[in-house]
Amino acid sequence: MVETTDMPRMRIGGAKGMMNAAAIDMAERVPQPALSEGTMQALPRLRAACAKNPAIKQLYLFGSRARGADTASSDFDFFAVLDLDHPAPARQYLETIELLETATGGRIDLVVDGHWNYRDGILKSEIERDKVLIYDRDAQ
Repeated sequence: MVETTDMPRMRIGGAKGMMNAAAIDMAERVPQPALSEGTMQALPRLRAACAKNPAIKQLYLFGSRARGADTASSDFDFFAVLDLDHPAPARQYLETIELLETATGGRIDLVVDGHWNYRDGILKSEIERDKVLIYDRDAQ
């Protein structure tokens, strides 16, 4: 491991985020994984499915497919930000699952913002590490 204590420090993201120049340089050089062909083919269907469901604010992909490490049997792991003020939030949640399963033609796991599992440190850190934005209603 390279010792970087003598490197100049830069303020990133306000008072909490301190990072040294060597770490910033290394972060810029880390290659981002490419999504597999199967995942790329599902993106237009996923975006169209999200656009049909007014409860979906944002949809992120995480897990092996987001890292480009998926296999033919990999499921799709999604993190969704839903508009829970929308009428019948439970129905919207179930409809979201159905839409995503139809769009991917496969198995999915859905974690919704505010869901208790998301607050678990391991799952939250995995989502934050891997997430790839698939759909953003406000950007449409």
